[in-house]
Order: sequence, then C-alpha cells, then structure tokens
Amino acid sequence: MSNFIYFSDVVTGSVVSQPDQVIISRLGETVTVKCMTLKDKDRYLLWYQQRLGQMLRCMCMARKSRHPSYVGEFKDSHISCQRTEGGFDLKIRNSNRSDEASYYCAGRNRYEHLDFGNGTFVRVEGKFQIEIILLVIFRIK
Repeated sequence: MSNFIYFSDVVTGSVVSQPDQVIISRLGETVTVKCMTLKDKDRYLLWYQQRLGQMLRCMCMARKSRHPSYVGEFKDSHISCQRTEGGFDLKIRNSNRSDEASYYCAGRNRYEHLDFGNGTFVRVEGKFQIEIILLVIFRIK
C-alpha cells in the first residue's frame, strides 16, 4: 500500500461517516473516535492523523475479517484501531499533547478510490497548556 493519496481518487462523506466533529479529552484519558461505514463489504478501512501544520499520515488499516495493521510510529503505540459491526474505531489510550490532531477515517474500494469521513478533531486539555501560557507571558515581559 502506498502512503500517497491521488486526489483524483478521493471521494468524501457518502460511504464513511464520523459522527463527532470535535472530541475534548483530558490529559491521560482514553478517547474513542468513531467511524461508521455504509458499505464495508471487502473494503479496506484506514485511519489517518493530521497534526496542525503537518501532512496527513496513515496510521492503520484493516480488511473486514482481519486484524488491523499499523504504519510506522503507530506500531506498538498507545493508539489502536478496531473493526466493529458497521465501523472502524480508533482508540487513544493515555492521551497526551501529541495526540491533539484531526483524525480521518477512510474506506478504500476495489478500484483503489478513497472515501473519507469529514474528520474528527481531538483536543487534549491538561496541565501542559497552562505551562505554555506561563512561558509565553514571562517571555513577553
């Protein structure tokens, strides 16, 4: 599987849906990002992460009857993907600041077209944000 996306092959919204636009999590919590599919027969389902200012990165993928496979840094991480009846959920355990990003579920059909969900932004709130604000205030003075 290639990590490149050819935009002429991308279709959004109709086959894959993500019910939550934004999820707010506390630092260290477990977050579940849901993805629902209308047509998952023999389809690959994939999860992508996009941190602010960065490229879209494929995290994991799975066929209907197989366990998910993970890409790069997402192998053996605190993030897991799981096929569910009618969907493909992403679970972030012990959320941390690097998990704050937009997550996109996609389905790939036999013609190699990708159907993307609208995305879910995961915001992670916690002590680290206060430390950043204090650092900025002291630098300004």
